[in-house]
Amino acid sequence: MDTKKTIFKSLKSRYESACNDLLKEFCHKHNFDFENCFWVAESVGGIAVINDYYFVNMQDIICDFEFEPVEELKDERTFEAWFDYTTRCGDINPDMITPNLKSWKMGCWICSEKKLQELERNNAKIE
Repeated sequence: MDTKKTIFKSLKSRYESACNDLLKEFCHKHNFDFENCFWVAESVGGIAVINDYYFVNMQDIICDFEFEPVEELKDERTFEAWFDYTTRCGDINPDMITPNLKSWKMGCWICSEKKLQELERNNAKIE
């Protein structure tokens, strides 16, 4: 095997190992079952499915470790709350702009519960 292929195989193996380690730690941090996780299309480092509910990419996993929510929102701006909020917004309108995880943790503006309920009611009337 030529040197470039050997180097690539080694780097890819280390990358996949690091991605799996990060996913495992992410699951541990959030009390998710790591044994119930998988990478979509077996593409390690792409999108992971956790507990058949959460979908998360490597950028969000890393962000979750690098940034803690601003102090006054630390109990409200969790990964789980962000995922549920963005999923809910997508259900209301797939074109609705939602914050990325970093912005969420930094305390960006979001729709109030009252506004979300109004949008959901309006959406139900249309359907």
